[in-house]
Amino acid sequence: MTLALVGNAFLIHEVARSYLVQQQLNPRDVPWLDDEVSVQSIEPHLQGGLFGAASLVVDISSTKEAKAIAEALGSAPEAIAVLLDAENWNSTEASSEVMRKKKAQESRVKQYEKLGFTVQNHATPTKGALIAWVAERAKRLKLAVERDVPKLLADTFPDDLASIASELEKLSLLDTKLDAATVAKVVNAVQPTTMFAVTDALVAKKPREAWDHLERLLNSNEDPFKLLGALQGHYQLLARAFALSQRDGIVNSKEAAKILSVHEFRAQKALEATRRYKESTIRREMRLLLEADAGMKSGLEANLTLERLILELCI
Repeated sequence: MTLALVGNAFLIHEVARSYLVQQQLNPRDVPWLDDEVSVQSIEPHLQGGLFGAASLVVDISSTKEAKAIAEALGSAPEAIAVLLDAENWNSTEASSEVMRKKKAQESRVKQYEKLGFTVQNHATPTKGALIAWVAERAKRLKLAVERDVPKLLADTFPDDLASIASELEKLSLLDTKLDAATVAKVVNAVQPTTMFAVTDALVAKKPREAWDHLERLLNSNEDPFKLLGALQGHYQLLARAFALSQRDGIVNSKEAAKILSVHEFRAQKALEATRRYKESTIRREMRLLLEADAGMKSGLEANLTLERLILELCI
């Protein structure tokens, strides 16, 4: 019997622990395999013993054997198994890369269903759903927060449910009125940002703003190579949008979205950004990106190389 939990890493880990308790198991006693797990490493845990059926939790986030592991779990119907398939993308990645990872996960889910697993999806809540999630969690902790507090926490940690849960636990220790002003002081977090904020500032030729957003991403331990990849995806889109406008003249965003395989909003922004472009501008930007990529891969300090690139792209 295998439960496949798909979605936000924090949520599915919580659900896994609750499920084990429901099965009258102590989560601390159940093997939790998550470090480069393989078929070979899980096989010993699939055998039942004198004290009942086998039980284990398998996190496939760091393995290349996801399909084979799922098949191994499917061949052990007597084991109480939980398979964790967490979202492995973030807002700083290029949309094409996010789409590729989502399709890969959807393919794995189809396999789980064919194997007869019980599949639950706990995707990261966004916007209104995230605010509602924060409010419900505060209620569970019996926190008397004012109406604007859940939105404050959701805006401060838009993709980080673990941080929200941690802040709510911290707030539960306070014996004071939990209004937005008080919570903001307690949380004391830098407002979040995304690579989209960086690219918007670059298009607007605002080097200080682009630099500030980049620094906040780097200080939050974002991988500079992933950030560079997001920049490359952005400028490749601009180059394609420029070529499209040069070839076909005035192109509306709906047509461009189909040709460029992006959302209409992104297509519109790309077309607007390239209206004042010259071919020499595109060539210069792509050269700078290529030099930064080669430099980082050859051993130059990644953060400094990325910071210099941001400034050069703003000139």
